[in-house]
Amino acid sequence: MPQTFASQPSTRLVDIPGVPAEVAALIMSGQQGGTIELRALAVPLPSAEAPSAVVVLEMPLEDLLADPYPGSIQTEVYGYVLDSEDRLAGALSKAFELRSADPGSLPAGLKVLWSLGLGPGEYTVRLLVRDHRSPRMGLAMVRVEVPPLDEQVAIMPPMVGNPPDSWTVLRLDEGPGWGLSAMEPAAAPLLPARQQTVLQVLARNLAADESLDAEWELPDGSRSSHPAIIQDRSPVGTSGLELVTVLLQPSGLEAGEYDLRLVPASGEGTALPTPISLVDRSSGSFAWTGGGAVEGESTVQANTDGATAAEGGAVGESAEDASIRQRGRRFRDRFVEVMRLASEGRSVEASEQLGSALEDAFDGEAQADTRVSRAERREIRRVTRAAADSLIPIIEVYREAHKNLWRGRAYLLSSHCRRTAMVLIETYLERGGDRDTAVAMLASLALDAQRLGMSEIAEEVLGRCMRMESRQPAVLITLASVEERQGRYESAAGLMQELLKLEPDQHGARLRLAVNLERLGQYRRAEQHLRAVIGQADGWVRSVAYQELGRKLIKNKRRDEARELLEEATERLPDDEKLHLLLAFTHELEDKPWMARAVLDSWRNRRVDTRFAPRHRYAELPLRELGELRRLVHDSLEAGRQHLAEALGADS
Repeated sequence: MPQTFASQPSTRLVDIPGVPAEVAALIMSGQQGGTIELRALAVPLPSAEAPSAVVVLEMPLEDLLADPYPGSIQTEVYGYVLDSEDRLAGALSKAFELRSADPGSLPAGLKVLWSLGLGPGEYTVRLLVRDHRSPRMGLAMVRVEVPPLDEQVAIMPPMVGNPPDSWTVLRLDEGPGWGLSAMEPAAAPLLPARQQTVLQVLARNLAADESLDAEWELPDGSRSSHPAIIQDRSPVGTSGLELVTVLLQPSGLEAGEYDLRLVPASGEGTALPTPISLVDRSSGSFAWTGGGAVEGESTVQANTDGATAAEGGAVGESAEDASIRQRGRRFRDRFVEVMRLASEGRSVEASEQLGSALEDAFDGEAQADTRVSRAERREIRRVTRAAADSLIPIIEVYREAHKNLWRGRAYLLSSHCRRTAMVLIETYLERGGDRDTAVAMLASLALDAQRLGMSEIAEEVLGRCMRMESRQPAVLITLASVEERQGRYESAAGLMQELLKLEPDQHGARLRLAVNLERLGQYRRAEQHLRAVIGQADGWVRSVAYQELGRKLIKNKRRDEARELLEEATERLPDDEKLHLLLAFTHELEDKPWMARAVLDSWRNRRVDTRFAPRHRYAELPLRELGELRRLVHDSLEAGRQHLAEALGADS
């Protein structure tokens, strides 16, 4: 078995706490494909010591390389394992970084290995990989069956070694199953047609004198069987599990796609299949290209119009490749129309056109999806060389399309639009765009995500605002709210101290600072800020300050102070239910139930809408403040449209 793994670049693995809601929605949507091509294989390891499975995930590193190359590849990988009743049986969330100064020294492919502890049963493994710096992502799904631990003969899916190529192998854990074989199996196996080849298979309870047959199932359901010669058997553990090396020759089978099982010649037991491609070997070596092709002599093939590929594209281009190229060209033409509509201020129509063009072009076929993304980037670069402002109307179109596609349940395309918009905002800044406008555009994306129920996405986008070192008050107070939700009270307090330096009369910020200082145990400072808010603010901010200070005084057994404060509060804010309840509670603590009853009776006669209670206003993200940032985008749109129209006109 050829061992062809190259020297490894510097790697770093990082745990991600949980699976973001957007990623979970994409994984559970059942979609496959994307701009990062993924191939996956799941190999069951039925063992009494540790029944499990190994998932092999492969992708071409070309799909992860940024232009220009920043010196590393930063990627996230997520996975769900669902049992036969769609219950969660396992989850994965990891980020990894590959560092190499020269992108030319990186291997062609990345192989990720993930071990799972799984008992007997049938499972579906759903995987998502996304690039940390761009909108690119890929989805894959693979099924795995772990046979029961009984006395029956059971033969696992055959494992094929990789073609001679350079790989980076990344093990996400050291769980059960590693060390069974020196070979990391190929997720998309290629074998030379009509030639002898060696592969390995895990078998359990196989008799000492048993022989094996290779059973090939064709796409039409027919089958062809050939002898498989056992060359070696090595025991694994104490459960009757063996690693069996076999030699076989698929004689009489033409190049094509098959399901291969190695079955006992006696016909007893169960055998699980592996999808395998037989390919013509026209040269001395294989090359993993992501499309399952073999490196060899190019041939001129006829395309769908009857012309040779040399007339319509590259020599040796297949009809499928020509179709993909033509699809990319159609998208480019439609995308130019999208930009023209954006330059005319017809952003709603432009976003609808963009969604339609993406839906037509993105079909889950990785090569086609990659061409679409490249066409987007190329056209945007072509028309936005002169002025950074020309990006603003394009970003607005992607923002609108993101909302529309999410509402239409096109989650993969929606995510593509949002992440593309974020990349374009960073490009706008790099080209000298206004930082406050860039932050306002990110805040708009966060606002949309929150309104669509994607709180985790809103927080992710707001995190980008923080990395831009924004000094926008609306962003600072929103980020503090996010930090509070995550239990990061010190960070939230720091953000509010920063905001108060900019705007000392920002009473909402002072209230949030006081609340977080209290949580950090800085009680005296917290009380000082709360009293300052009570003396200067009004509305719901003053109400929450009264509530916080009242609870603090009650907790510290300063009941006289609490009663006086809450009597003042209910007089100033007669419609506040929480303040009346706190005052009644204080009377109860002073053994004055008749006074507590009087406070509650006076409240019962009121009819107040509690949907906008002060406590709710404090707990929700300050969307109103975020919305106010939209004016910065509107102020820049007209100039951006003019620059975009000029660029389109000059380029036509």
